[in-house]
Amino acid sequence: VGTSMGLLIYFINLDKWEHIDRSDGLSHNNINDIVYYNDVLYIATSQGLTRLSKIINKTINSIDLLRNKNIYDICFVDGLLYMVTDIGLFYLDIESENVRQITNRKFKNIEENDGRIILSNKNTLFMLNSDFSIDMINKYDKIESFDLCANYVWVNSLNEASIYNFDSNFELTYNTSDGIVGDLIDDL
Repeated sequence: VGTSMGLLIYFINLDKWEHIDRSDGLSHNNINDIVYYNDVLYIATSQGLTRLSKIINKTINSIDLLRNKNIYDICFVDGLLYMVTDIGLFYLDIESENVRQITNRKFKNIEENDGRIILSNKNTLFMLNSDFSIDMINKYDKIESFDLCANYVWVNSLNEASIYNFDSNFELTYNTSDGIVGDLIDDL
């Protein structure tokens, strides 16, 4: 569990919690995202990326290039860890441990599904292509969050939800007049 006070690990068989924070090697206590890959937890914090070995429950090393950088969101695709940061979009090649900046454009979220890598900023959805070029998908008044499902992306724009089909470029928008209860949508 990622918190503003560090990482909490629950050992199911022992019914015991362990707390890991900066004193244990986290780059910061404020955790924005966690991804598990090959027995390692990749922990995105407000001041860098920390790796924690699941086998020994100890931090490995932080990535120097991203030290003191706010990492908002991360996701794995084909052995690359993509990172949305306050200074742009990066990827970490897990095998070589090389870090590369793709762009200095700032994004808020990143998600992958069926080989599609989708990014968002405050009001636009983008697709990251295999050659690392970035194409705009669609604009909205405001994007709070989005979620991918097969050939569709759901977008939360506070008081409405839109579903966009990648194949047909068709979009439908739903709000209270369509039966959504309440004036605000918190998450999809």
